[in-house]
Amino acid sequence: MRHKLGAIIGSCMVFIVMLIIGSTFYLNHLRQEDVKHVNNPKSRTFNLKKNKAISDKLGIMIWPYADSGVSKQDAMTNIKAQVSAAKRLHASYVRVPLYLSEDFIHKGRYDDRYFHKAVTTILKSGMTPIIPFHADTNVSQKRSINFYKKIIYYEIHYFSGEGIIWEGWNEANIQEFWFDKNAFSKTTIAEWVNLNEKVAFYIKKNDESATYLSGDLAAGQTGYRPEEFQNQLEDAYSFGLFKKSQAISIHPYVTGQPEQLLINDDTNKMAQLRNFLNSKKISTPIVTTEIGYSTEETWQGRVTNRQQADYDARAIFVLDSMQQPIISLYSVIGGWGIYDNNLNGALKMKPAAKLISVLMRKLKGYKYWQTLNVGNSNCYCLLYKKNNKVKKVVWTVGSDEILTVHSKVTKFTQRPSITKW
Repeated sequence: MRHKLGAIIGSCMVFIVMLIIGSTFYLNHLRQEDVKHVNNPKSRTFNLKKNKAISDKLGIMIWPYADSGVSKQDAMTNIKAQVSAAKRLHASYVRVPLYLSEDFIHKGRYDDRYFHKAVTTILKSGMTPIIPFHADTNVSQKRSINFYKKIIYYEIHYFSGEGIIWEGWNEANIQEFWFDKNAFSKTTIAEWVNLNEKVAFYIKKNDESATYLSGDLAAGQTGYRPEEFQNQLEDAYSFGLFKKSQAISIHPYVTGQPEQLLINDDTNKMAQLRNFLNSKKISTPIVTTEIGYSTEETWQGRVTNRQQADYDARAIFVLDSMQQPIISLYSVIGGWGIYDNNLNGALKMKPAAKLISVLMRKLKGYKYWQTLNVGNSNCYCLLYKKNNKVKKVVWTVGSDEILTVHSKVTKFTQRPSITKW
């Protein structure tokens, strides 16, 4: 009996020792994973560096949610095609919304398979997802904010440790995207600010690898007066927005040429936001998570394929000269898309995608240095540096010009070009 008891005790001791060793290895593995995420170059610190290379700033949005008539296989193929298109563009970021549509909510549960496929495909590709929250357009609020918040919290937890960039509710400051409620009502503003701030706090508490972009502000719609935007900023700030933000995102669409982004008056909502933050002594960086031009008729107007290429590229350079850490275009497909859309996994580059791809490849590793005054207000010359190498990016907002820059004859056209200094 004693021998049996001793054998049992011995077996138990071996099991306990093995359990301790196994637990130690597992905890060390988790610690190593934590270190890996903290040291990841796509971490929070890297994401918000203002002086990183332009090739490390570019992002673009994809839309992974297929209509009900599209087969699951075709939908998954299209997700891969859009991520591949972003990669061909030399993008570092891919923006993909967590779309809280009734089409994906069944018996009180959210069907996240398309969303998960998009995020995991982006991560496997080596790019970083930017994830805003978004609901059906022009619908009354069918569910409580807490219902959507639970889904958001679940997804944040699910992708914890992956270095995700989370973003506030998409364009909640316009009526169309916040359950069709009065965009200028203090009650409405308090609702979406409260949700965004709770999400920010939850991320900070639960995922050290994540970056959070507050705001996600619509700022380009026509008929949206400067004083209305100013009042929204004041009210949002009074309810807590911006005060502890890591970065503030905005969608500064413009009609006409993108150099309007540089104008420092109330006709430019980008300038309005920057001046507002300065007045509150907030030095938080501003990032652009949507900007672009449509080749289809929209509220923004319509441009040709060539104009889309020129304007999208110039918008990237203008925002880079403003030291924005993230500059994300809208979008891979759709009206503002820079690829022609299909479901066969072979999206075709439009002129905009071709141009931006070439520009990013030529400037890989190059950081914005300075803007030169070339003696012509229509002409822009930006200098980029990589170690001791310098390249210049030039374009004009007017007719073609021939100017001498740094003892070299240089041609300025509406299409940006890159040459050695």
